Amino acid sequence: MRFRTRGPVQHEKNGQWEQAAAKYERALQFHHLREDLFRQLMICYEQLGRRTDAITVYRRCEKMLTEALHIKPSASTRQVFTRPKALR
Repeated sequence: MRFRTRGPVQHEKNGQWEQAAAKYERALQFHHLREDLFRQLMICYEQLGRRTDAITVYRRCEKMLTEALHIKPSASTRQVFTRPKALR
């Protein structure tokens, strides 16, 4: 099963962060190793002011990648996780 990012990306462009987040969450149920989906979900939660949820998503991503593939999240995912509040 393929996931098309067009839907949530369009929601992001329209500032519909809640709808985009819901689509990314649904996609992660089927594509639980797609780091890009985790990263975009983190961005959605950041935009919604839900930093705690963004951190939880990062931890889920880290756990899935470590357990399944024995790798850590990429630099771009870590950057979203660690960037200063002023840049969020």
